[in-house]
Amino acid sequence: MFQYAAGRALSLRNNSALKLDLSWFANVCRNITRPFLLRVFDIDIVEASPEEISKFVPSMLRKILRFYNHKTYIKENQFSFNKNTLNLNGNFYLDGYWQSEKYFKDFENIIRKDFTLKNIGNETQRISNTIKNTKNSLSIHIRRGDYIKNPRVNNYHGVCSMEYYKDAIGCVKNKVGDVGLFIFSDDIEWAKEQELFSGATFISSTKIKDYEEMFLMSLCKHNIIANSSFSWWGAWLNNNPNKIIIAPQKWFNVSKDTSDLIPENWIRM
Repeated sequence: MFQYAAGRALSLRNNSALKLDLSWFANVCRNITRPFLLRVFDIDIVEASPEEISKFVPSMLRKILRFYNHKTYIKENQFSFNKNTLNLNGNFYLDGYWQSEKYFKDFENIIRKDFTLKNIGNETQRISNTIKNTKNSLSIHIRRGDYIKNPRVNNYHGVCSMEYYKDAIGCVKNKVGDVGLFIFSDDIEWAKEQELFSGATFISSTKIKDYEEMFLMSLCKHNIIANSSFSWWGAWLNNNPNKIIIAPQKWFNVSKDTSDLIPENWIRM
């Protein structure tokens, strides 16, 4: 979603077409299996052809021979926001994660419209009605899964502590009063065992799609996110003008400049 948003904004600035390189999803040799899901949104997906990609992406041979255009192949070389990308003019291939709203903030309304779901299921509709009718609905996202089970991933990302969630809930309550908790997690049974979430509504991913969970997060009046781009987007797509968003101060276990990752009006704890 970050990659699409950055590319979409660049295409709008240049009044040019946006084409997506989806070859990563067809690479059966990679270790991560993940389907391409942007088609669930109200987006006109145009896939770049192998011939078009080859014009921009340097092969190993072309790198050795230096026979490619450095000026049109833009590789992200830092995690923090690079303002120079806003001034790119012409046709480019963007290679990176581009995890900052500053890459697309000037086209915020268009990006929000693009990330509208085409369809939602009956269970999602039922839960959405409950959220809308709950005073001070507060979504809490707990990312565990590979963050816990995979040592390499755990060492890199880490997980948010229960102290973080306790303090974050307290912060929101101090500002708005009583809240209605909606818990989202890839380990919902673990979440149900935590006393802190007693009385909450637990959203089961076995009954709804993961992208529907993101949609439901966005319907809550306020959000507490994990160190995860999944809940980042659930919070960013929240249209409540008075929303309170709590994000973890520590996003990685490794050293990275994340100062541009969290929007200025969110609270880091």
